[in-house]
Amino acid sequence: MADENNSSWMDRIPLASDPTRSVGDLITGFLTGSPDADGPMIPGMRNLPHDELSRKLSQTINELAFPPDERYKGPMSWAEFSGLQTQLESFVFKLEQDQGQNPDPHLCRVCRRLGILRHDGFTDAAWLKWRPLGTWAALNTRPNCIFCRLVIHTLSDGTRQRLHPRLERLDPEVGTVQLYPEQLPNGERYLAVEYGYRRAGAIRLLRQDSFTHVLRQAYQVPGGDIRGLLLEPQSHIWSSADQRASIPLIRSWLDDCGTNHGARCAELQSSILGKQTAMNLLLIDVLYHCLVRATSVERYFALSYVWGDTQMPMTLRSNLASRMCPGALPQALPATLQDAMMLVKELGERYLWADVLCIVQDDPLQKHQDIKQMDLVYSCATATIVGLHGHNADAGLPGIRPATRKPQVIEMTNSPATIPGPTPEFVRHFDRIARTDKEQHETLVACHTIGVTLVEVSAMMTWLSEALEPGGPGNPILRPNRPHTRPRPTAAHQRDSADGFIAMVPHPPALEYALQSSSWSTRGWTFQERHLSTRCIYFSSDFVYFQCAEGRRCETGGDLLPWPDITPSPSYTDEEEQPAAPTNPLLSLGSCVSPSIPTTTGTTDIPREEYKYKRHRFDLYREIVETYSRRQLSFATDVLNAFIGVAGVLERNFESSFVYGLPACFLDHALLWAHECPWDRRVMSQFSSSSSEGLPAKLFPSWSWAGWAGSIQYLLVTKGEGTYQRQEHEYARSEISHFQTFHKGVLHEVFKDAASMAASETRNLGSYSREPILKTYPVYLGYEERRTLDMSGPDLGPGVLQFWADAVDGDAFTVESLGPGYAIVDREHANVPSKQAVVRMLDRAKVHCGLMLAFETNNARGWHKPTQGPLEWIAISSFGDAHDRRGGLSTIDVEVHPFDERKLPYKGEGSGLVNIMLIEWDNSVAERITIAQVHGLVWKEALPVRKHIRLA
Repeated sequence: MADENNSSWMDRIPLASDPTRSVGDLITGFLTGSPDADGPMIPGMRNLPHDELSRKLSQTINELAFPPDERYKGPMSWAEFSGLQTQLESFVFKLEQDQGQNPDPHLCRVCRRLGILRHDGFTDAAWLKWRPLGTWAALNTRPNCIFCRLVIHTLSDGTRQRLHPRLERLDPEVGTVQLYPEQLPNGERYLAVEYGYRRAGAIRLLRQDSFTHVLRQAYQVPGGDIRGLLLEPQSHIWSSADQRASIPLIRSWLDDCGTNHGARCAELQSSILGKQTAMNLLLIDVLYHCLVRATSVERYFALSYVWGDTQMPMTLRSNLASRMCPGALPQALPATLQDAMMLVKELGERYLWADVLCIVQDDPLQKHQDIKQMDLVYSCATATIVGLHGHNADAGLPGIRPATRKPQVIEMTNSPATIPGPTPEFVRHFDRIARTDKEQHETLVACHTIGVTLVEVSAMMTWLSEALEPGGPGNPILRPNRPHTRPRPTAAHQRDSADGFIAMVPHPPALEYALQSSSWSTRGWTFQERHLSTRCIYFSSDFVYFQCAEGRRCETGGDLLPWPDITPSPSYTDEEEQPAAPTNPLLSLGSCVSPSIPTTTGTTDIPREEYKYKRHRFDLYREIVETYSRRQLSFATDVLNAFIGVAGVLERNFESSFVYGLPACFLDHALLWAHECPWDRRVMSQFSSSSSEGLPAKLFPSWSWAGWAGSIQYLLVTKGEGTYQRQEHEYARSEISHFQTFHKGVLHEVFKDAASMAASETRNLGSYSREPILKTYPVYLGYEERRTLDMSGPDLGPGVLQFWADAVDGDAFTVESLGPGYAIVDREHANVPSKQAVVRMLDRAKVHCGLMLAFETNNARGWHKPTQGPLEWIAISSFGDAHDRRGGLSTIDVEVHPFDERKLPYKGEGSGLVNIMLIEWDNSVAERITIAQVHGLVWKEALPVRKHIRLA
């Protein structure tokens, strides 16, 4: 927030649109989000929320900070808009010439007025990050600008016609480009590119002193003259007949990891392997082109790729023996397998594991055994070779053979001024919005909403006060006969840019972005192949990446400009050191806490503060399952098979079995998953017969996420932010003490005693400099297990979960739709709605008493299929009395209150909450429908009764 001095001088600057108000009033409206201040600059724009992932505030810049040619001109078609921009480019260029500015013809008018290029490289002006470069639509109207062309490439999915999938999902109201001047340790300045508060890439200058770290094929032209290489069409840089990856570079990554990363990279392998012994394997001998029998102790590489529609040369019982003879493997192998074998051989290695050849596909017993041991296969491999490129096994590994990838994208002053333009779908959308929705059209053309961190707000306001005046930074006066002089280039810069020669490249996309734009990362089977691998070598269409537990590398400058695909937790404050959260959550196994952190009064003398950054094991499970559930499977029956390797690792580390994908030690928590989108039931086997009681045996159980197609998330298990950083954080207390399944004489019990159900701890909520503020919080202790053999009784099948629970009739609560605006925010983008809606729950007195997760945001009864059997609500877990107000669920525009605080207590005695599940009875068994959370007092007033539940 600005200090008093800043406020006073801004209060004296009147708004041109309303002289009775000041810039200070305007800024105050932005910072408070007050709809009564000045409102958004674009009519109808929402008060956008704080973005938790980037930790930035949404700030809409007054269009007075932009010269007239960058302001919105009203609805028009794409042809009219692009034509107008071309005219404005010519007009402004001539105007700048008339002013004596000597404008650079290779940059657009916006890049020139932002001053992105100085005489000694890229600008370091701090205000640049607050001045939007333009929207996706605006960038696509600047074909003559070498910088904007690179930004388009950076933002795209590789086609330069469509935004990257991660960016395409962003709300257009934040869809503009911000440039961040940054510097490498060696002094090189570059411009980082952000779109919608998301770091998308970076633009770097090609200089004689740095090109060996920037050009992908620089290893083929050591000591060359950069300008000569760029101007020579047949050089290794441009020749499409070459473009091979550097095998010595890949070898150096492996050697460096093996030599210097021992403890860190061995930690994942030890967490995965546990006390398991070596397994027997079939391996490909790349020297003799045949299969050999070996064990997982052998040094070998694994291959992870997409089969797609390729006809695969599967190993069968009938050809296994012959394929073990030297030279007996098929000559016409899919390109990805051929390239992987070539890579292993060129690395000086001998063995490769690939599923199609190393698993006997028509031996069901051995195949099932191999699938159960996928954790061993991938974790024991020296590295996993990953084919990100293409949609099937014939896509190959770009860079292994000549002419299998395009030359690196480079923009120079003599590059042809061409861009493919946006996709036809985008143009049709643009034209339709121009006809039907002026407000949305304005966001596509001239979005002026930026992201700014709280600590930068004061500096941003200072810049804005200057930019609002014509002639301010980034806001030139468009009036002829105002002479300007350009800085005189230094001799050092003249050597690199004689005659105005400039060359720039986009830094390779972050590995995270390369993964998200690949078909490989959408497939269910590849999830565990990545997460169980100690090291991965990724082959995208344009670059090779390396990842281990210690870090990531890329062909061009991965050591100088690392792009760690990590997400910092939003719960950490600016003053605190932020530990990295790796995209492979299994890396956190060694430091996880379970089943609860030590209590301050327990047997341990470790203070609670030692667990500040520790993760609870359920949080680890939650992250893994939420990510896996978004993957696609060709066969529904594979949903648990493709997860079995990861589940095995978690079982060993949790010291708990898994029941249809749910950890037994956290079974009540694990039951509280919620669909993110409309769902269909998964079928285990179309040939299974129906059971005599309950649901057909061919269905996965309704209480498991594996029983339903589509992504899921856990929203009701915890309250408070972070894991153990915030003292107020709490897990729901169990309301069910005993679960059991019974099948074929085996009784499997999951239970906890009364002491574990009632466990609590005392926390100090005060600061160290003041008197302690002691509060009691529940402690979640996990369930124990036991199995008893040779039992007798009614066998309902392995998927029927039996337990006693408090239950009330389904008509004890009704639902009330909040309308189409009340959808849970997308897990990555605070301004994007998911398909998961929220509806209010009302008690019999029509009091808002809770929230239910649903679909069809405009239809209160769109939350489950038409029912036929009786409905009941059952209690799964609960939160005790609150010490302070508990938040609800965050939607796009507001946080939905969990209940009516005017009629129900939100803290103190009687302020607890209950997590409940809606079930539908079918004879003697029930099926899960959805979950909700209601106020504890209302649940008690509904007079729940204890009932035996058989959940199928």
